[in-house]
Amino acid sequence: MGSLTTSYGELRGRKEEEMQESRKILYVKERTLGGEHPATLQAMRNLADCYSESGRTQEGLELYERVLEARERILGREHPSTLESMSDLATEYAGLERLPEALLLDEKLFEVTRRTLGEDHPGSLRAMRHLASSYVCLGRAQEALPLITKVVEARKRMLGEDNPSTLRAMSTLAHIYEELGETQEATRLDEKVFRDRARILGDEHPDTLRSMRNLATDYSWSGEEREAAHLREQILRIQQATLGDEHPKVLSAMLALSISYVQLGRTHEALPLAEKVFNARTRTLGAEHPDTIHSIPCLSSIYVRLDRVLEATQLTEAALLIAKRVMGEDNAWTLSVMGSVTECFMVAGRVEEAILMQEVLVEKSKKASGPGHRITTAYVKVLESYVKERQLERMNERAGDKKRFWSKAMKRLKPRNWFR
Repeated sequence: MGSLTTSYGELRGRKEEEMQESRKILYVKERTLGGEHPATLQAMRNLADCYSESGRTQEGLELYERVLEARERILGREHPSTLESMSDLATEYAGLERLPEALLLDEKLFEVTRRTLGEDHPGSLRAMRHLASSYVCLGRAQEALPLITKVVEARKRMLGEDNPSTLRAMSTLAHIYEELGETQEATRLDEKVFRDRARILGDEHPDTLRSMRNLATDYSWSGEEREAAHLREQILRIQQATLGDEHPKVLSAMLALSISYVQLGRTHEALPLAEKVFNARTRTLGAEHPDTIHSIPCLSSIYVRLDRVLEATQLTEAALLIAKRVMGEDNAWTLSVMGSVTECFMVAGRVEEAILMQEVLVEKSKKASGPGHRITTAYVKVLESYVKERQLERMNERAGDKKRFWSKAMKRLKPRNWFR
């Protein structure tokens, strides 16, 4: 394992070398060709890719925006290079949970590709799938369903059921069914995609592991947490053996397994996993990186369950300030951290503060994801449980035992579908 971990360290070193080389190339292109020459813009895009892959998302985002603006102005909005940049930027926005901005670009991209290439062109189908994904992320799964259904049918007809693009579209369709509450159909599709990928690509192929993650999420949302945990244990074991302990995919697998253990009441097993993820991401990415912030709600929830409420409160309040500044007040992950703060407040007996913050959280989630999105629904249920608890305490005129309600309330809030 030591050599594998070293290999990942070497990979990170190569990434840094690649970034330095990309900077040099961009500098030379700008000096010799000018800032808006096609070769310069391509070099700028390459450097943006390096930044994005290394977790330096803000620097990558700024470059993607510059490239798109220049290509639109010089080449026109329908030029293939412009469309390429539009797709790059939409993906970056989505990764940063800037979903309305991602949707706007995905809509433009789909409109242009469909009109210029035709609806069945691979580029149009890819744009249609991305647009469907954006709709889902914003709680508009009903609008996404006919789009992704067309993509699946077209790819089956043109490429066959076993083609990777077809299976990718089927996976997106399963995700949409899941968002629409059609859990059985989502699970059925994800199981099929998993079986097909395992047969075609092998058990350890990245696409097969992605299907396992999706299936684990299905099981978790269906209340089949033992099955979810079993799959997540397999994923972690495979990825640790091939990637080492601190590869980003391994840390994501650890966090997912930690969440399953929390749901199963295996808190002491969840704790070392969640702490390892948080510490590794803080050390390698920094305290303000989105992935580091992503790891905090699970760790906070574990601390609360272990009566380490003060630590949980300090952790989440600090994280909330960072999330608001780095990702924005309405970002989905900022809202997730806010939910962790309200949990801490309730356990600490700061009931009025918790309810006020949870009310703000519900309204922001309605705006960001839609009133019918299941995450919003989960936040509403938590708020209702808080209000009910306050009413009961007032009726019973009790001041003690402030911790009895939290497990019941928070169990209603399943972890977000982070890993699909």
